[in-house]
Amino acid sequence: PEAMQVQSENMFKTLTKRFGPGKSERTALVVVTKGSELLGMCGLVEGKLPYRRPDDVQDEAVTWLTLLAVKPAFQRTGYGSSMVRKCEGIARYWGHRELF
Repeated sequence: PEAMQVQSENMFKTLTKRFGPGKSERTALVVVTKGSELLGMCGLVEGKLPYRRPDDVQDEAVTWLTLLAVKPAFQRTGYGSSMVRKCEGIARYWGHRELF
């Protein structure tokens, strides 16, 4: 469990460094574990899209997925879909209807 906490904290630091204060409104990290083994992770970011076309006038905050990964041995088992559904729920809780 302690190693899991360190891995999760490091991933969350990476997520917040990339999209943290001043770059996004909110961030969340969803992880799937089996015992102390990390099986997958998915980041969720709320803010303005970082990569927009020059003619894009979107100025309101949106939510999008980032850093979605599942260990190869556990792919195609539903863990990725489960994390995406959890992120969809968080996005709804934050007041968004769409997830990019």
